[in-house]
Formats: sequence, structure tokens, C-alpha cells
Amino acid sequence: MYTIPTKTDGTEWYEIDITLEDVDTTLEFNWNHRLECWLMNVTTSTGTISGIRLVPTCPLLHAGTLPGQLWMTGSEPSTTTLGTSSILYYVTAEEVADLEVAGV
Repeated sequence: MYTIPTKTDGTEWYEIDITLEDVDTTLEFNWNHRLECWLMNVTTSTGTISGIRLVPTCPLLHAGTLPGQLWMTGSEPSTTTLGTSSILYYVTAEEVADLEVAGV
């Protein structure tokens, strides 16, 4: 499991280029003022998934988007709690398979 390095300084739009299990990935974070939430776009060589709302305690991606899964802990993040009390993790494909076997 990897912690995704998000900004904690109130920046409302930014991108992170990261390699997740050999997949070059761009994560784009946008604070939506109307909905008062973070939205994320995930881009790989196969395309872009747009408008993923960052909410805790549930998988954030459709199966097959990445080998593993993005997961958030804590409460729904604000512009200053994303990366502090609300942490975004990448769970590897092997870890996802172990969780499925365990019935989680």
C-alpha cells in the first residue's frame, strides 16, 4: 500500500505524476466549490476517468482502471484536510486480492 502525496496547503487544483505498479499515471485534483468536495481525474495510457469524488471508506476506481485500487481513509476531505486527516492510498493488486479472499 502506498500513500498518495497530496497537497495540504489549500491548493485547489494540482496534478501528481506517479507510477503505480508499472503504470504511469497522472492524478488531477480539483476542489469543486459548488459541491464543496474534491474531484479527481485519473489518466493512464489507456485514457482518462474523470470526476471521481473523493469519499472515504469505499473503492474509488472501476475495476481495470489500474492494477490495484485507490482508497481514502478519514472523513470527507476539505482543501486543508486532504493529506492530513483524510489520506488517499493506493492498494496494490496483490493486496486487493488478499482483501477479497478475506471477505473485506
